[in-house]
Amino acid sequence: MPRISIVTISYNQIDFLPLCVESIESQDYDDYEHIIVDPGSSDGSREWLAANLNSKRRLVFEADSGPADGLNNGLAHCRGEIFIYLNADDELPPGALQRIDELHRQNAVFDVIIGNGWTIDHLGNPVKHVISDGFSPFRYALSVGTVLQQATSFKRAALGTDLVFNVRNRVNWDTEFLFDAAASNLSFTNVPDCLGFFRLQENSITVSGRFASQLKAKRQELTKHHSGRATYWVGQILSPITRCYKRARSIRAGMTSKPSFPGLSRLQKDF
Repeated sequence: MPRISIVTISYNQIDFLPLCVESIESQDYDDYEHIIVDPGSSDGSREWLAANLNSKRRLVFEADSGPADGLNNGLAHCRGEIFIYLNADDELPPGALQRIDELHRQNAVFDVIIGNGWTIDHLGNPVKHVISDGFSPFRYALSVGTVLQQATSFKRAALGTDLVFNVRNRVNWDTEFLFDAAASNLSFTNVPDCLGFFRLQENSITVSGRFASQLKAKRQELTKHHSGRATYWVGQILSPITRCYKRARSIRAGMTSKPSFPGLSRLQKDF
């Protein structure tokens, strides 16, 4: 059985899928499987995967009802002890898989390990260093519970069979998954390591702005459901203060130590 299972959902992402795949396959680490879920791309993605076979890669060509359903299909195929998921337009930094393995061995009592990372542009250039917050429903209500999904890993056994992505959530299924993990009493810890790259590109949910109102409504719904209405309104009142404090700490940290971009782990290939 592989140590790490990586699930990637991809739908018509031929511009970025090869880069995501290469960032994984060029890692100096072998004990993994990469499950790519494609519900029916028509842009050449499936043909590229068929023409570039790899023994570490497993393909799930099944129709689904959306990204969350696709992740559930991938999760059902996982055999590893550690689960991470990466969108087809995201990447792993150099040495990430080896470090994730080490961190789970060093932090065996924790079920979820949250790291830091970078946002990158469509070419892979660094945009911003991202420091993940400690996660809890109350911290999320205070707007200081942001987590970089690409740098987050889970112990597969802790998820069990009941903890899955909500297929009805079409905009921030990853955040709801964290809320459900917290509600299931999974234990969280943060580490300072750079473990993921989040690509900012015009068609992503975050960057496009097409789902801004749905995102806002879903964030409110999640916070009220998991924390209660009273906590939600306390968070609304205090969040401007906590956001300012977080921003001040970020500026101060940037003045004392500027993190360097670790570079891309993919090989120089002509895709």
